[in-house]
This record gives sequence, C-alpha cells and structure tokens, in this order.
Amino acid sequence: MVHKGFLDAYDSVRRTCFRLLDDITGSGEKAGGRPWRVLVTGHSLGGALATLAAYELAERRTPARSIQRISLYSYGAPRVGNKAFAEVFDRLVPDTWRITNANDIVPSVPRLMGYCHVGHAVRLGADGVLRVGRSTAEGVSTDVFGEGKAGMEVIQDIVSQVQDQSRPWDEVYEEIKEREMQLLNALVGGQGLEEHMETFYLASLQQAVQAAAAAGGAGGAGQQGAVKK
Repeated sequence: MVHKGFLDAYDSVRRTCFRLLDDITGSGEKAGGRPWRVLVTGHSLGGALATLAAYELAERRTPARSIQRISLYSYGAPRVGNKAFAEVFDRLVPDTWRITNANDIVPSVPRLMGYCHVGHAVRLGADGVLRVGRSTAEGVSTDVFGEGKAGMEVIQDIVSQVQDQSRPWDEVYEEIKEREMQLLNALVGGQGLEEHMETFYLASLQQAVQAAAAAGGAGGAGQQGAVKK
C-alpha cells in the first residue's frame, strides 16, 4: 500500500521521466563495461515521488534496467507506504539514504496509519553530527510509536511494554509525552517548518561536510565523532 495522493502525483510525471532516462542511458553499458548509476533524489513531496520512482525503476524488467544501478537520496521526505512496501523497497533499492533535519516535522507524517519509512535514516544534528541507521532503528525513527504501526497496534504495543516488559506506566507515558511535546513545540515554534526548507537542508549538509573534513584532518579516530550509528 502507498499513499494515493503521492501515487497520483507520481503517475503524472513518471512516463516523461522514464522515457528521458532510457533515452540517456540507451541500450548499452557505459564505457569500460560499467552500468549506469541512476541517482534518484527529491526534497519533501519530491522525496516521496523519488521513493516511488526508485521503487519502480528497480522493479522494472526491461533492457534498460539491466544496465542501470539505482540509488535514492531523499531530503525531508514523508512516509510513502506501509511496512510491506518498505520491506520490499529495501530489498530492491538497498542503496537508499533518507536525510532529515532533527526538527523537520514533515518526515513524521503520515503517522498512526501503518506507514513506514524506507532505507537508511540519516539524521542531521547540531554541530554537523550525523546519526545513521535503519529507518526502524531505535533513536533513528522519527516517531516514538515506531514505524509501520496503525492505531490498534500502537495501543497493543503500549500495553505490551507495561505488562510483558514490566515497564512502569509512568515511564512509558513520559517517553511518549516528551516526544509528542517535541513535535508540537517544533511546529508551534516554527522550527518544524524552518528546518524543512531546502535552504536549511543545504546549510545542514554544508555543516556536516565541514565537520567531517575537520575531523578527518585531525586524524582517523576523530572522524568517528561526526558520524554515529
């Protein structure tokens, strides 16, 4: 299952994009026998459409597909499909990197409806620090309720944490409240929208590159401080 609105927007441009791509790559490999590396990218809604495009490009069974290696880089993209879609996507396009700013509100939607993020999550934090992991990994998911869970599953998960895992209800409640307040404050205070803008992503990426360059110049061990898994 994928979001109908994103799918309709994607369907309006897919034929033109695919035709141009196949015309460029032609029916043969690049010089030296290497396949074409197709980089699919987009920001916000463009990131959602890029996700659908990368999925279809990787799934195609055409002569052009045989000489195309698909990679996806998205920025501030919302969730596109359910957990089943995300699992198939991750098998088809393992070279997927979903970049988000720490307080960007858009990657947190849609939520509580079974939608799930895809690929490797890259969180751009303060001072150029990156957090890298799978989208469903603890501390990387944009949602305190986790990925790919609908309303009833969320309730069952909360009950399970209290009963099966013997976590105090107050601890579970405070964890949920803290994350929900962070989202609300980011939205009300304007950070959630400010950090979603393309210019903010550009600034965050420049800061990350500068931090990585500085760490690399200080020695191999220092570089680990700029990237956390």
